[in-house]
Amino acid sequence: RRVMYTEGRYYSAFVNDVISYGGQAAVLAAFYIAHTHWGYPFTGALALWVLAGTSAAAALLACWQLRHSLARAFNIHDLWESWHFGKWLLGGEMMQWCASLPMQVWWAALLVGTVASADLRAAQIHFRPPRVEQIFLGTVLPIKFAQTLHRQGRAALHAKVRAVYMFLLPVAGVYCMLLALFPRPLLRVVYGREYATDDAVKILILYSVAAFLSYIQMVIAAAL
Repeated sequence: RRVMYTEGRYYSAFVNDVISYGGQAAVLAAFYIAHTHWGYPFTGALALWVLAGTSAAAALLACWQLRHSLARAFNIHDLWESWHFGKWLLGGEMMQWCASLPMQVWWAALLVGTVASADLRAAQIHFRPPRVEQIFLGTVLPIKFAQTLHRQGRAALHAKVRAVYMFLLPVAGVYCMLLALFPRPLLRVVYGREYATDDAVKILILYSVAAFLSYIQMVIAAAL
């Protein structure tokens, strides 16, 4: 997708996402309906096969979509040039991986316990819908900002940053605020009454604040 984003092929990236993530939702919903109404088996292993299958289909489509973007020959000079250009990012990428969403769950389980890991994961799942927006911020914004800076200068870049904040702050702010103000009812709706514990409520509130700050800093990072 990032290659397609760089080339401005947003429709192609959207189609690939529809097959991958939309396919997951559609197939899982079909299995759930079949299990509920006709008793067909629906297990965690089957769900993982669905995720793998739709991701593989999207990957195969991406190979065809990028057929004109990939070089047919391997050039060691290009490899070293890419390494010298981006090697300073290695440390940041490693730290980002250590602080990624999956690793946060592992750290919570290691340092506090499995219950804390489950509560943190419950909070993270509430932020899966805005994850699409977050991926856009992290992938497309740096490209757009770089093009604006190159073509129109720093003043135009600052104007585009302000425009992004004018859209982002109300949308992300309202979503995070609702989760912070009504954590217990939302936990009951999504997971059931037995999972709406005091600790889970506190974690969801704190996670909502952290997520909002994360959205703000992503725009700054993209501009930098």
